[in-house]
Amino acid sequence: MSISLKQQFEHLIKENKGNALETIISQILSSDIYITADFLLCENIKALGQNNKYYKTLYLFSNLVYLDYEKEKSKYIDLNPEMIKKLKIVSILEYAKTNKCLDYNFLKEKLNLKEDFELETLLFELISKDLINGRVDMMNKKVKIISVKPRKNLSDVNKAKSEIDKWLKNINQASAYIEQQEKKLNEENKNYQKIIEQS
Repeated sequence: MSISLKQQFEHLIKENKGNALETIISQILSSDIYITADFLLCENIKALGQNNKYYKTLYLFSNLVYLDYEKEKSKYIDLNPEMIKKLKIVSILEYAKTNKCLDYNFLKEKLNLKEDFELETLLFELISKDLINGRVDMMNKKVKIISVKPRKNLSDVNKAKSEIDKWLKNINQASAYIEQQEKKLNEENKNYQKIIEQS
């Protein structure tokens, strides 16, 4: 059984703290993992604290967009070119989540891009990695979105966790009820057997 890159990072996060964990976060941000909110729930990541630049940067990639980084770069770690490209890609995912047609000028402004080919390079990467399904209309300078691989943010992950916890609680209650009914039936069966034996 092969272990996914995400599972490898999850294992490393559980096994490391401090500076080693910060290095792992940098590796995550440079990797091909585009949905990173799950990592924010890991105890060792939480232990870094919300004021830690690495935590804030992981939060940025999970919940915010490129313009948020541009506005307050000093809050985050220094991003290398691969990280900046990835942040722009996840930002496009965020915009595509609520807009079925994205204009080149809108995206170029939001991503601080000057040339159409810079945007088109990001768009074709999104499509080739199956992060979006859509059509790039170079003539009209628009991107028509058919579907988007959802970018889970921290609230999405927390909501899913809450739903799973509720589901598990219901299963445990149902299991306890079944056990209770089984005991009741066994008692009734014993009583019935005694009555038969006495007659």
